[in-house]
Amino acid sequence: MKAKIGLFGFGAVGQGFYEILNSMNGTAPGHVARICVRDRYKTRPLSPENFIFEPAEILNDPEITHIIEVIDRPEDAFIIVKKALELGKTVISANKAMLARRLPDLLKIQQQHGGKLLYEASACGSIPIFQNLEHYYAHGEISAVEGVFNGSTNYILTRMDKDGLDFDEALGLAQQLGFAESDPSLDIDGHDPASKLVLIAAHAFGQWVEPAQVVTFGIRNIRRADLEFAKANGQKIRLLASARKSATGALQLLVLPTLVGPDSSFYALENEYNGILIQSKFIENQLLTGKGAGSLPTGFAVLSDLAGSVKNGSSRNNRPLQLQRKTPHFFETLRVYCRCPDAGLLRQLPFEKILRKEAGESGFQAEAEIAAVNLAPVIVALRQNGGFLAGMASSPAHAQIQSNVSLVSAPV
Repeated sequence: MKAKIGLFGFGAVGQGFYEILNSMNGTAPGHVARICVRDRYKTRPLSPENFIFEPAEILNDPEITHIIEVIDRPEDAFIIVKKALELGKTVISANKAMLARRLPDLLKIQQQHGGKLLYEASACGSIPIFQNLEHYYAHGEISAVEGVFNGSTNYILTRMDKDGLDFDEALGLAQQLGFAESDPSLDIDGHDPASKLVLIAAHAFGQWVEPAQVVTFGIRNIRRADLEFAKANGQKIRLLASARKSATGALQLLVLPTLVGPDSSFYALENEYNGILIQSKFIENQLLTGKGAGSLPTGFAVLSDLAGSVKNGSSRNNRPLQLQRKTPHFFETLRVYCRCPDAGLLRQLPFEKILRKEAGESGFQAEAEIAAVNLAPVIVALRQNGGFLAGMASSPAHAQIQSNVSLVSAPV
């Protein structure tokens, strides 16, 4: 039986999904019955009669069994998804900000009312990360998950490095290509990968952390001097998100630019590509890669959830997700690169030790050690004063050990 679909949103992801679905002809798992959008005056690639403007027209239609939510407003998305689940519908969402904040509430509603919530498209585009975590790693005893979770910032960093563009030029190019979020601050300040990290950690460890508790520093303040420092050391800069579990069960969640060398899994990961490195007890390191931005990769992830739900009649997860609310603990000592505008501020920052420093045109550049628990005040000070901070990849988690890293890019 083919699904009758109500589609909320017709931006890049909505159009990508619609294009793929309509290209499938007789093999499509469903058809879009109605499309709901907010702005009735916006120019779109379909004629105006294809659109409606009242969510209730879709939600209250008993023949519409599948809701696809791909809007960019988290609170509006929550209202739509909540109502659809309460009505027992299958809901497919790509709204990572809403899901990261509201996942425990939505799972409870799903259980109470019999609806189904799927969200593969909410994290890392074409990489089927939740399928892998729920199926392949169901008994994997994961100790860490980290990677490049944001395609637009990786594209920006690649173009700055390869083409010599400044930050604003590279950001503008990413927006032209549809890689950047509608509000670019979600990408460049690290909030987008932080939301994805919360969701991925929930599936990897069964623990949910408030997104605001993830220590996050993006690439808004990156300058040519930072890239030159990395290049002089044979490294590149990548915005990495990481979730690590200690031997005592403490969970540490960070989003931080990181200097990576040729031995890193992420050194060769360029443009809009994402990569996720999973560390587990039995198979050690496994790397999943794929396009993490763009209308078609994310639209295909939506389609994959739709096809799976139609084929199986329910969520493809083997087990219901059981979450514990968790306060993160920051237990590591990190080696970092810091660019600070003046020596006075550098002296005030709570580093364990400064290993070396030198003055330059953009201020002082230093290598230092810092307890992860002290990162938050350093990040605030540097963000406010135009400074920059990056981890220095020296832990085994960053190293691509040739003998035991598996490359995976297809669904389980």
